[in-house]
Amino acid sequence: MSLSPRVLLVSASLVLALASPGVARASDELAPGTAVPVEPGEKTGLRTGIPFFDDITVAGNLYYFQRKRTRKDPQTGRYARNLDHATANASADLDTGLIGGVAGFNFGVFGARDLYSNASPYHEMAFFPSGDPFHPNWDATRSRPGVSVYKGYLRLEPGPFRAKIGYFQSTEPNTLGNIWSLMPGTWRGAEAGATFGALTLGFAVADAYKAPWFRTMNRFYRADGTTPVSYLWSAGAGYVFSDGPLEGTRVEVAYGRSQDFLMNAHLKTEWNGTPGGTPLSLGYQLYLMGDSDDSGGPNDLFEGLAHQHYAYARLDLAPWRLSLESTYTRAPQSRGKVVDGSTHQLGYHAYRLVSRYGLSKGAIDPWWDCRSDWNHDAEVAVFARVSRTLDDLGLEGLEAGISGARGWGGRSVLTDRKLGEWAVSLDLGAVIPRGPLEGGSVRFHFTRYRNLTGLPDWAPFGNLFQSEYDFKFLIHIPVGG
Repeated sequence: MSLSPRVLLVSASLVLALASPGVARASDELAPGTAVPVEPGEKTGLRTGIPFFDDITVAGNLYYFQRKRTRKDPQTGRYARNLDHATANASADLDTGLIGGVAGFNFGVFGARDLYSNASPYHEMAFFPSGDPFHPNWDATRSRPGVSVYKGYLRLEPGPFRAKIGYFQSTEPNTLGNIWSLMPGTWRGAEAGATFGALTLGFAVADAYKAPWFRTMNRFYRADGTTPVSYLWSAGAGYVFSDGPLEGTRVEVAYGRSQDFLMNAHLKTEWNGTPGGTPLSLGYQLYLMGDSDDSGGPNDLFEGLAHQHYAYARLDLAPWRLSLESTYTRAPQSRGKVVDGSTHQLGYHAYRLVSRYGLSKGAIDPWWDCRSDWNHDAEVAVFARVSRTLDDLGLEGLEAGISGARGWGGRSVLTDRKLGEWAVSLDLGAVIPRGPLEGGSVRFHFTRYRNLTGLPDWAPFGNLFQSEYDFKFLIHIPVGG
C-alpha cells in the first residue's frame, strides 16, 4: 500500500518531534545519491591495552526511502507510473584500531528490502532481480531482498603512506569514483596514497565492481558483454596552494585505463576564498574519455576523444546559498558508422572505465539531482540553485531550496532534431543535532523534468528519457557513532 504525501508529512513531523528541541543545518544536497554514511564512532567499553581492539568503532544506519515517479508516453501524451516503492535499508560498520600503529581492518554490511513496489523493481534502492548488468530479467516484478558486504579491506597507514587491500571505496586522487544509492558501490582490488605536505598522490587497481543494487561482485567486460576486461587502473595527484597568488587553490589531475578498452582522465581546479568576508568557491573541471576500437563495432563507443567541461561558482551569503554551474559536452559519433538506422557509438559522455551501466563509476563531480545527466554530444547545460536556512524564522535547522537546469543543442547522428530539456526541483530537509535521534535527517525532493524532443526513450538520444514528475522522501536514523 502506498502512502499519501499527507501521511509522509505527518511521519516527518513525528520524527522531528522525537528529537531534542533544535535541529542542525541541513546539508546542501537532499537526494540520497549524495548521502554520506555516518562514520563509526562508538567505542567498546572493554579495554585490553591492545589498540587493535581498544580503538574498535561500531556504528550503523537505518533508512526509509519512498519514491513516486511518473513518465510521459509520447504516443498518448499521458503520464504512467514508472517507479512507485518504499524501501528499508540498514547498515552496520566496524573499524578496528591499528596493529603497531600501521595495520587495521574495516568492514561494512548492509541490507535492503522493498516494503512495497507497484512498478519497476529496477529502482536502485534495493537489489535488482538480476545479478549482473548483462542479463536483466525484464519480466520480474519484485526486487530481491538481501544482505551484501559493501566494504572489507586491510588498511595500512605507515607514515605518510596509506593503502587499502580488499573491497573498498576509492578515496585517493584518481579517476575511480563511487556509485551511490543509499550506500556506495564497491571496488575489488587495492588502492594506495601518500601525502607530502601540500601534495597528495593516489593509485588504484581493480578487477571487479559491485554497484549497490547488486549483492555480489561483477567482473569487467567490454561493451559487447563477452570480451573480458581483466583489470583497470588509475593514478592521480592533488596539490593545495597555501600561500602566494594561488592561495586557496586546489588542483587535481588523474588518468586511468581499462585493459585494451577505455581511457579516462580529468583536471579539477577550485579556488576558495572570502572576498569581503563572504565565502566563495570558483571551479573549472575537464573530463576526457576515449576508446581503443575504431571498427564501428559494439566496442567502438566514441569517434575520437569525448570531453566534458564543467564550471561553477558557489556563494554563501548566510542564510542564503547560491550556485551557478554549467557544462558543455562533446561525445562525437560518425555517420559513416550508422548501420540499418543504428550505431554502437554512445553519443553521450559516460565517465567510467567499463561502459556498461552499474559496472563501474568515474570520479566525476557535476550532479544536479534534476533527473537528466545533461551529457549528450554538443549539449550545453546550465544549472542554478538557491537555498536558505530558516533558523532566523524560528525553524531551527530547516533548509529549503529551489533549483533549475536547462540543456540545449544536443545532437545525434540518428536524427536531425536537436535535443532540448529542462527541469525544476524543490528541496526541504532537516538534520537533528542531539537527543535520541542525533544525526538523523528528514528530506523531501521533487523534480519536474521536461524532454522537449518528443522522441522515444533512449533513442535516438542514448541517455534521454521522456518527461517526468519525480517525488522522493528519505528518513535517516544513525545507530551509534
